[in-house]
Amino acid sequence: MVAKKIKSSSPKKSKSVLRSSAVPQTYVRVERPIYYVGKRLSSYRVHFKDLDGEKRAVDIPRKAFSAKGATEAINMLLDEHAKMPISREDQKEALLEALEAMGNAPTLKITDRVGWSSADSQMASFVYYNKTYGLERDKLQLDTDSSRNPALGQRAGTTEKWRDGLEEPCRSADHLVLAIAIAASGPLYGIVGNPEPAIYHFQGAHKPKGDDRKYQSSSGKTLSARCAQSAFGACSRTDLFGFNMTALAMEETCFSCNNLLVVLDEDGAAGDGGGPHMIKPDVLPYRIVGGQGKIRSKAYMVGNGLSNRSWVVPVITTSENGLDTVRKEGAQVRMVPIPFPPQFEGGMFRTVDSAAERNRLAKLVEDTIAANYGVVMPKFLAHLVKDRIALAVEIPAVRDKFVQDVGAASSIWEKRYAEKFGIILAAALLLVRYGMAPWTEARAVAAVTELYKESRSAVVSVPKATNAVLGRLQNLVAKKLRFPALPKGKELSAKQKKKAWGIVRQIGGKKGVTLVPMYRFERLVDPPAVAPAVLKELAARGRLIKDPTGKILTRQVQITGLTDQRARYVCIKGLLAGVA
Repeated sequence: MVAKKIKSSSPKKSKSVLRSSAVPQTYVRVERPIYYVGKRLSSYRVHFKDLDGEKRAVDIPRKAFSAKGATEAINMLLDEHAKMPISREDQKEALLEALEAMGNAPTLKITDRVGWSSADSQMASFVYYNKTYGLERDKLQLDTDSSRNPALGQRAGTTEKWRDGLEEPCRSADHLVLAIAIAASGPLYGIVGNPEPAIYHFQGAHKPKGDDRKYQSSSGKTLSARCAQSAFGACSRTDLFGFNMTALAMEETCFSCNNLLVVLDEDGAAGDGGGPHMIKPDVLPYRIVGGQGKIRSKAYMVGNGLSNRSWVVPVITTSENGLDTVRKEGAQVRMVPIPFPPQFEGGMFRTVDSAAERNRLAKLVEDTIAANYGVVMPKFLAHLVKDRIALAVEIPAVRDKFVQDVGAASSIWEKRYAEKFGIILAAALLLVRYGMAPWTEARAVAAVTELYKESRSAVVSVPKATNAVLGRLQNLVAKKLRFPALPKGKELSAKQKKKAWGIVRQIGGKKGVTLVPMYRFERLVDPPAVAPAVLKELAARGRLIKDPTGKILTRQVQITGLTDQRARYVCIKGLLAGVA
């Protein structure tokens, strides 16, 4: 039992000399001073045996020891069923002797805030649900009442079984790699000082009008989200937070997951129900990513036992609906779409042809995270705390390289969007380094890059981007400098080699086809991330000369002086004036 009101004065020392008596000194033991940071409450942690012989402990406010000869502290122990001497004088003596025997024990600070304790790289510790990692591990602990969802911090199984069980599914599912890496990215924001994580919205595929195929459900959105939560807690469907909660509950949810991850599932059951005061989805990008709850007056905080909340936390949301139904235009860089393929394309296991094999892999994921959860994050945090100083330089370097590699450094908006995925990639690579990832470095790079491109394509109008690149190419072809005509068997001149980006020639039985190296095509598309989607749009319009098999949208060609070895070219017809 802990009193809500406190005063900071130390207990008065007893002026009487402790007499030698028959009073046992084993009734109580005062362990150390306790200070509740958020509640501004100073206590002593007192250990005792109750009348049934059970060992117990209680935190008693320090002021209870100084008031009326420690009467209040004695009464609190008696109310806790503590075994104490019969007389009030002996009770007082037993308690004061225990207090004196404590000596100069260091103060234990109790906080209700999960996450990094300080911005100082050399001093920072990470306060986790059941342990603190770092220099303050014996001085700072999390208040056991601060977590709203009891699933957070729960543990079962081993890291090795979790990793090995997910290795095969992750080879075939980019979305699983991304989801787990998003969970691992939460602590990284506190290391690099980046105040703007994102909401990653796992959404179903868009269903065109007149298409009767099954688009909804069973694509892997919730299973991927559960995999993410398995890194730091229990992850059954009922363990996930849902959207049906009030704004205040949302604040507490984000606060209880600070520097980790919040998972909001469309069918999630954890939460307060929301009712008529349920938070609106369209405010999530501003309320959550902004990292600041409602600002309350001091009088309101004292009267209602509430405090102002702040957090830095990435979020995964799941829904059949795309973001256009819940997100305003200005929130695009804060609420990032992660499209999942429809069920008839294989869902998250789209590279696996057999439905039976896809079901087997999904069951392997289910079985693995049902038996192994909450074991990855503790080990990951231990490494991060140890390596934090070096990682403060390394993580931004990985992030910035990703931005450059995907061609997103051309504008502030594109850079901000790509940085969200660059942080995810850094987390995925660190999991590999620390021996916890169910993937290789190459697999992590491929998965994160692919889903970045698909996410960016979901924000852009692909038809408009296609029209724009066609218009640009048509102008360049007309000027002939960048795309000179080059008959088969001929070489570019030394002068042409310095300026040419591609050529125009007959190929596949078609005259006046424009050949653009794939790397150059990606640079011509704006933004470059949507180049794969634009390529598919060109194929749908019948503008491409495909591979002779008809299955690949590009062709392998060798053009001496441009790409001396055989390389992939985008072959577009209809750009040269007068040639259909």
